[in-house]
Amino acid sequence: MKLFYGLLWTLFHVCWMLEAPKLVISSLGGSAIIPCKYRRGDEEAVKYWCKEGSFRFCSRNRTIRTTAAEKEVKQNGMSIKDNHVRLEFNVVMENLTYNDAGTYLCGVERKYDTWQPVELIVLADDVFTPTSRNKENKTVEPSEPPLSPERNQLRSLDFILLILKIAIFLTILAAILWLHIWYRRGKHSGVQISETEGAKG
Repeated sequence: MKLFYGLLWTLFHVCWMLEAPKLVISSLGGSAIIPCKYRRGDEEAVKYWCKEGSFRFCSRNRTIRTTAAEKEVKQNGMSIKDNHVRLEFNVVMENLTYNDAGTYLCGVERKYDTWQPVELIVLADDVFTPTSRNKENKTVEPSEPPLSPERNQLRSLDFILLILKIAIFLTILAAILWLHIWYRRGKHSGVQISETEGAKG
């Protein structure tokens, strides 16, 4: 049972360890602030923000990482700063262009990296609605964001990956239960054989 709970705990953390907005909308030439929350125990781990390349890998020229404690790091119009008390790191992107739009990964470097995808949409001022940002001019996730084929495809991929994780977990769980039952039966049979031999003696 300890192994079962261990696997369940691992699956939980792999799938839901980080909290980040799924969608951020900002205006052309504006800025975006993305908060990423992580679990306690990862305060000293390196946090990163990167534009997705392929298969959830980071694009090398669009990556920024924390390098020391809670020191702010700035690079290529982006900044990242960790806050150990709030268990959160914030990413700021300024002077946004259409090329900045796309899917980014908000992650923590560990033995097995954990990350959450965040999609950034950049709109022209004439189509950017005031409801897409709050009073402090920070971008937030709208309740009913516009859907695009690319986003639908990414969401479908995320859903398939989640289903695969659950299927693998259930397969491992079934194998563990089968081994447990097989072991107990083998042990029980061995006890019966020993008792039978003892009675004959």
